[in-house]
Parts: sequence; structure tokens; C-alpha cells
Amino acid sequence: MIPHRTSIAERPTIINERKRIGDWEADTIVSGKKTGSKASLCTLVERKSRYTKLKKMPDRKPETMNESIRQCLVHLPCESVTYDNGVENKNHMDIRRIFLC
Repeated sequence: MIPHRTSIAERPTIINERKRIGDWEADTIVSGKKTGSKASLCTLVERKSRYTKLKKMPDRKPETMNESIRQCLVHLPCESVTYDNGVENKNHMDIRRIFLC
């Protein structure tokens, strides 16, 4: 489902060591199914500093996720972004092209 997916086990050692600024982890928090809401929250956590950015999203479409990440990281250092396997991360390569990370 996710083209060019790389396992977290293959993540470079420098990212795991938390020795540099700019390595991010992206995830989503989803509204409960009982609410009927499609809204979610994009979360980005910088691994070394633990600096966190949050962005409310109206849905979990890959395009919405990428735009949220772009808005959150536009003025911040970005060496890498680690994603989970959610369908909202399907277009993760677009972020790599934008930020060269």
C-alpha cells in the first residue's frame, strides 16, 4: 500500500542515536469512530530536542497529511522524516522531494 516503504529497522544509525537536529517522526491521532468525525491530528516530533508540532487535519488523505507536514516544517531543519504504516503516509516521497530529507 505504501510505495518505496522503508522499514524502521533500516533507519540509519545516526537517526537512532539522536545526535543531530532535524530527524522527525510523523504520526496521526484519529478521532474516535463513535464521534463520526473524520478529523485527525498530524504530529511531528523532532527526535533529539523532542520539539513537537501539531496540525489539525480535516481528513487523513495522503495529500492532506503532506500539506500539514509541509506547513509544519517549512522553516525548520529537516534531515529525515520517519513514518508509520498508515495510508495517510502513502505519498511520503513527495515530502522527501520538497525538503530533500
